[in-house]
Amino acid sequence: MMKFCNSLHGGLNKLAELLEVERVGVCHQAGSDSLLTSCTFRKLRDNFFNGSTEKYAGVLYGLGVQNGQNTN
Repeated sequence: MMKFCNSLHGGLNKLAELLEVERVGVCHQAGSDSLLTSCTFRKLRDNFFNGSTEKYAGVLYGLGVQNGQNTN
């Protein structure tokens, strides 16, 4: 979904930092990474997609998208 947000770039830690999401626990530990992923996704969804991500459902990175548009 970051592909549709021109101002965002980087991996999970960088994205969380840009969105001001705080990590709980140690990096690369399953619980900490999954919690950070969930919190970051929710903030991304709320701040950039007005809480709705349905039009991106089923889109894998680099597949089913051309020029930032869903081809499904």
